[in-house]
Amino acid sequence: MTLPRAILFDFDGTLIDSAADIARSANAALVALGHEPIPEAQVRSFIGDGLDTLMRRCLGGIDAELEPALAAFRSHYREHLVVDTVPYEGIPELLDELVVYPLGLVSNKSEAYCREILRHLGWADRFGSVVGADSVPEKKPAPDMILRAVEDLGVSPGEALLIGDGTTDVLAGLAAGVPTWAVGWGYKAIDALRQAGATTILASVAELRTRLRLELAS
Repeated sequence: MTLPRAILFDFDGTLIDSAADIARSANAALVALGHEPIPEAQVRSFIGDGLDTLMRRCLGGIDAELEPALAAFRSHYREHLVVDTVPYEGIPELLDELVVYPLGLVSNKSEAYCREILRHLGWADRFGSVVGADSVPEKKPAPDMILRAVEDLGVSPGEALLIGDGTTDVLAGLAAGVPTWAVGWGYKAIDALRQAGATTILASVAELRTRLRLELAS
């Protein structure tokens, strides 16, 4: 792999564990529509493919209720973005180690949510590009947000590195021509990442930090 000149990160399941807050808002939406709440672990498995897909899965595919469910989710989530959301252990230190590198955030949640969570965590000035699902025509697994981020950071796709926990990250990176590493501590099973085409999978934040040190020092 060519030494990267910029690093792109997925957000949920890669830098932050936001599943509890997302599940709380998803269940608030379900209850508002007269449904029973579902376990957080089940919602966690639904995260990563965008809000529409998340709520469609929570509803069991009842598309007629999708729009009111989305509205109810957004109403609740915007007021409860960072109740239990936290960085994964070792991520703040990793971002400190990468302070001299241009960083981009590419997330299938809305850009406004991303920016507010970054602000809350004190990371707002760490990312030269923040691209959300509503920032480009197509969210991941399409390459649009990856290509927007590398353009923002002034590098070519081959000069960037994408790091994410989801199959959508792997597929988007492949489609954009950006070298991509998958991480195994997030919301998608490692077997699913391999099936999507991931050839590099890091099991822990510590392993990612070590691998990055080796790559960036070479």
